[in-house]
Amino acid sequence: MNRLLPFLLLVFTNSLTAHVLAGDWPQFRYDVGRTAASPHELPAGLQLRWTRTLPAPQPAFPYELRLKYDASYEPVVLGQTMFVPSMVNDSVTALDTETGDQRWRFFAEGPVRFAPVTWESKVYFVSDDGHLYCLNANDGSLRWKFRGLPKEKQDRKVIGHGRLISLFPARGGPVLADGIVYFAAGIWPTEGVFVHAVDAQSGEAVWSNTEGDHIPNSNWDHGVGHYSGLTPQGYLAIVDDRLIVPCGAQLPAFLDRKTGELQKYSMGWGGRLGLPKGCWFVAGVGNYLSHAGDLYDITRPSDERLAKTKPGQTDYKPNLYPGGWTRLEIARANQRELDRLSQPVMTPTVMYDSDQNIVARDLTAYTLKERTKDNIPSYRAKDEVPDNFGAVFRELWQLPSKLRVHIKAGSKVYAGGPGIVEAIDTSSPEPKVVWHAEIEGTPERMLAADNKLFVVTAEGTILA
Repeated sequence: MNRLLPFLLLVFTNSLTAHVLAGDWPQFRYDVGRTAASPHELPAGLQLRWTRTLPAPQPAFPYELRLKYDASYEPVVLGQTMFVPSMVNDSVTALDTETGDQRWRFFAEGPVRFAPVTWESKVYFVSDDGHLYCLNANDGSLRWKFRGLPKEKQDRKVIGHGRLISLFPARGGPVLADGIVYFAAGIWPTEGVFVHAVDAQSGEAVWSNTEGDHIPNSNWDHGVGHYSGLTPQGYLAIVDDRLIVPCGAQLPAFLDRKTGELQKYSMGWGGRLGLPKGCWFVAGVGNYLSHAGDLYDITRPSDERLAKTKPGQTDYKPNLYPGGWTRLEIARANQRELDRLSQPVMTPTVMYDSDQNIVARDLTAYTLKERTKDNIPSYRAKDEVPDNFGAVFRELWQLPSKLRVHIKAGSKVYAGGPGIVEAIDTSSPEPKVVWHAEIEGTPERMLAADNKLFVVTAEGTILA
């Protein structure tokens, strides 16, 4: 089946004029932790206002589950303007959120695969041409651009995914905090990998880590120490005041946000089912990090034992990782590769996720329980689960639903599936579906801003 189908942007808004705007959606999944949770409530009775059809998405890795960071368009919203990146025509387009009309368009010199970041009337984005761009949000004029490749190195053009791109594409999606934009360029350690912190006003480097392409004594499979390198592919995030760099199918890297210093790196484990693997997606809040569907505690001391010792081994800790982060839950996607990787919505106290049902779990505390045949879910019963202990989070509620949770806005969680979008009220112990709309297509991304719910689809439906 051809996946390159027309792409549709849907906007749901209340038919009445609201007095208070429901905030912005300034970066991918709302904030630096990629939590997808906004405090701003959307009005009740949302109605379809306008649609806009864009060219069919052209992801870099359409069949690689762990590298689908550009499976669809990833817009953001500032005020009454939406900024839509395009991996198809190498641009960022500004749309009026009231009408869907185009305000301006800026072209880069390569595909724009990641969501922009907005801040103080400016828009920042990265491109496969290897640059970080800063534009004026009101007219799209260029303020500055920062080359991800150090000045002393020469760039080269190559054919990448059918396009002419830099040998050092910027595939580490930008995140902005405290007036600093962080991004990464280069995906091949043998050629060079660079992680940057850039002053959002001036475009000058605050720091640059140029040593991520050769990491000695990094942890490989079975605890073997060997050299490796970062392969930045995915959206950078900030959790526990650390800069987290997703590395595609490898585990993510942790950097000191203030200095750029790389913490001890674990490349990851492949092969056997249940062993931790990487992907493009990270999200976190407090001491918790969600990655490749697994949930980690990234503040637990690395010398604390959570796993049983195997006979003849005194330090066997399969669920402990360098830097003191501990895998608490094993996702089904790390048991069966073809499953969809989880992208939960996270708040400081509750995590909302979709796994057979929509489930809310209490993040304020967990207990450790040994994995036995009695407490392993049925879909994992025949799979190898190497971590001897797992975390048990208190379940607050469960709603029978096959829909995927996308975002939280105020007290409502918004979920979607083929042909439908729903709002679920979470303000009481018993969740309740309070709104739904039928659509043509499957929601791929949602965002809440300007008193509107924006839904991005990647199917072949066209609404006019």
